[in-house]
Amino acid sequence: KKLVDERIKAKLSSSASWDSITTPDMMRGSQSKWNHILARTFLRPRDVISFLNKILSVHKKRSAGPEIDNKDIVDSRADYSTYLKSELDDEIRQHWPQWGEGLQACSAISTITFDKDMFVDEYNKRKTKDNDKDASEALRTLHHFSVIGYAQRSGYGGSSWVFRYDNPEAGWDNTASRFKVHLGLKEYAKLREERQT
Repeated sequence: KKLVDERIKAKLSSSASWDSITTPDMMRGSQSKWNHILARTFLRPRDVISFLNKILSVHKKRSAGPEIDNKDIVDSRADYSTYLKSELDDEIRQHWPQWGEGLQACSAISTITFDKDMFVDEYNKRKTKDNDKDASEALRTLHHFSVIGYAQRSGYGGSSWVFRYDNPEAGWDNTASRFKVHLGLKEYAKLREERQT
């Protein structure tokens, strides 16, 4: 955020910052705009900068107020999601050329969270003869590149999502049965969040 603030100061004025160019209202679920953006990246500066540039582009196209608002961020997510998928193509294809079949299986499930048996069913429908990874290997590889995270129970009755990009020490859990697609891919894969009951 300091780097972003420095870039904003250089472009606008010495008193400008992320907080001064955005509206103060929270995103859905009482999340700050900054945290909403970070949650859709791999915490790499290039991801954050790409997302911010897409937000700025959307903001410049509309004639509303001078500050970036929630709509600007929401309206830029699809373009950013395509960018993130393209970045993953560059990183994953050399290790697994058919990785798109795994992402297609996630898209077919249609929700951002899913159970292993749902993935196995959809993946096996899409797996081509050139693809040498079975469903378990596919899940492991998708986790390795942070396309998905798995649910891990805590000692206090709750659970959290384990993604490799922010928790590389956790490794892979062969017993994991519940998974979540990275939020940055939600729009590209046309996923929806499940309603809590």
